[in-house]
Amino acid sequence: MTGSPLGALLVLFAAFAGSLPAFGAGNTLVNSLGMRMVLVPAGSFQMGSPAGEPLRQEEETPRRVTLTRAFRIAATEVTQKQWLALMPANRSPQQGDDLPVTSVSWAEASEFCAKLSQKEGATYRLPTEAEWEYACRAGGAEAPVAVTDLGAVAWFEASSGGTTHAVASRKANTWGLHDMLGNAAEWTLDAYGPYPRLEEEKDPTGPATGTTRVVRGGAFRSFPPALRCAARAGTPGSYQLPHVGLRVVQEVDQESPSLRVMTFNIRYDNPADGEDAWPKRRAKAASMIRFHGADVVGLQEALRGQIADLEAAFPGFGWFGSGRSAERDGEHCAVLFRKDRVEVLDQGTFWLSETPEVAGSRSWDAALPRIVTWGRLRDRRTGAAFWLFNTHFDHMGETARRESARLLLRKVAEIAGRDTPVVVTGDFNSTPDSEPYRILTSPGPAGQAR
Repeated sequence: MTGSPLGALLVLFAAFAGSLPAFGAGNTLVNSLGMRMVLVPAGSFQMGSPAGEPLRQEEETPRRVTLTRAFRIAATEVTQKQWLALMPANRSPQQGDDLPVTSVSWAEASEFCAKLSQKEGATYRLPTEAEWEYACRAGGAEAPVAVTDLGAVAWFEASSGGTTHAVASRKANTWGLHDMLGNAAEWTLDAYGPYPRLEEEKDPTGPATGTTRVVRGGAFRSFPPALRCAARAGTPGSYQLPHVGLRVVQEVDQESPSLRVMTFNIRYDNPADGEDAWPKRRAKAASMIRFHGADVVGLQEALRGQIADLEAAFPGFGWFGSGRSAERDGEHCAVLFRKDRVEVLDQGTFWLSETPEVAGSRSWDAALPRIVTWGRLRDRRTGAAFWLFNTHFDHMGETARRESARLLLRKVAEIAGRDTPVVVTGDFNSTPDSEPYRILTSPGPAGQAR
């Protein structure tokens, strides 16, 4: 914030993820062919299908798989326009710039990746079978799609009319990836073979040799058993099939020094939410944190049970914070943090009121007590310290939001001082043209009347 006595101040409005010190670095990039490459974090998931899952095949032996390296994967299948930018011919039976390219052999798909690597100055390749399934499952958030719901996410035998369709014309999964099921089936890097009889495996790459390759995802002409994240098929690599295309991944540099900070209103656990109630979305909430590779997360509306669920999903994380009521229970502005990356040096909570040290207090026209949870944190990798302030402004009181913004800046100056970077995360119930937003983002002394 130029001109502020607070030093470096970054405000993250829900929902957003940013980095320190590379503020604003995103999880998606677009290459010169217009491919939107989505960053997929390292992580673990259950590969294969459990006994009793509808439509499962016997070869889908379940095991716990850990991918130790992040990668980028294209949000869509390779289109015919992208293919022809590097390759001499397009044999796809249905022609169209935005249709997925098909009728390509595994060797041709690999050649395309090699040419793309040369053009972009980065390593592109086909995904391993494990990478493909991890992305399809969005790290584990995606439950098997019911047959009755397939039409929303996939072009398949009952919906396609016997032809491919423009990529990204069906609903994406939780990580923003389209057509992981249906449209064109997709070559993977792996040779085809039975899964090893292991309970756990790291970075599997399939059999060491073989000319039959794994194809994933099903296609426009497939029936429901093939339209599952666990479904697999073996296809000779020399075949040029009218329903098989490709999706690419890009290898990425590992262990960026940037510290990723995220703000996330997870919506309190309200049974009246029906299909959107917390038990039905907690896996997706965890998947979203995993997708952004967050090291620190400022939560809003988090109840203790929800925090416990996220703790279970992320055993390497800790948290701090307080409930907003006089008894310090109820909704928390809790801060999750990766214990191997961040050390908590100090922490506390104050109330957004005229008596900020009084638990449960509220002022102005606020409908509910509102809080700010703060912490002084140290990045274990770089040794750098910074302050985090996480909040949730009132949803009803216009005066309360304005005065909360002023109080927040005054308290930041009082607690954090001038010499250490400050990150403010929160759901401010404000728009970019609102006064609270202007107070928080405009140059000027902290908390002065504007």
